Amino acid sequence: MVYGTIDEAYASVNPVVPDDATDVPEGSPHFVESEEALLKRCATTIQRILDASNGENIAIVSHAPCDQAIAYYLEGAASTAESTLGPWPLGGITKFSRVGNGSWTMEMYGDTEHMPGKYKAGLKEWSLPCLANKTK
Repeated sequence: MVYGTIDEAYASVNPVVPDDATDVPEGSPHFVESEEALLKRCATTIQRILDASNGENIAIVSHAPCDQAIAYYLEGAASTAESTLGPWPLGGITKFSRVGNGSWTMEMYGDTEHMPGKYKAGLKEWSLPCLANKTK
């Protein structure tokens, strides 16, 4: 997949919530957060990004906890126990696609073929605790 130019006018689709806020809308960024809150925040974020994308291709670059939480949301598993996601190799690429408004299909998960030499297998693996005992 080749992407065009980066949209330099992009603005976050998440509301700004002050750290000292006591009335935080569900799915809003607010830290320190539980694993459950992280999963909800990432689900809210990716759904808002998809809604704002008007069906265009998008690339998400993030750190492992959010990458794995977004993949879990797109996977559509009924629970973390039913998820097929496992440890995330640092530097890995995951690709989802769909036709129209259908369900998402995971084409690759944590792929590190693009990495050079000794990093091809991934620098190391990381996982959300709820997905840590899975194998990919």
